[in-house]
Amino acid sequence: MVKIIRTLYREYRITTKFSTEERSGLTSQIRRAVVSISSNIAEIERMLKALIKSLENKPLNPWPLESLDPFLQLNWRRTFYV
Repeated sequence: MVKIIRTLYREYRITTKFSTEERSGLTSQIRRAVVSISSNIAEIERMLKALIKSLENKPLNPWPLESLDPFLQLNWRRTFYV
C-alpha cells in the first residue's frame, strides 16, 4: 500500500512539470489512470488477503469423504486413522 501512495505522489510531481498546453488533457488522463491502477491493485490485495485468511481456517482434506462409495471410505479411514 505504501508503494501505491508513493507512486501517486511521484506521478503528481511529474505531471506538475508538464507545460500548460499538456496539463489540461494529458495530466488529468495520466492521473486518472494512476489512481485507477492503484485502486485495482489495492482491491486485488484485499481479495488475496481474504482468500488466504479463509484458506488458513480450512483443514486440508484430499477429497471429501462423502463423494466416495462406502467401501472406499472404509479403506481410507483404516489407512489414515488407524
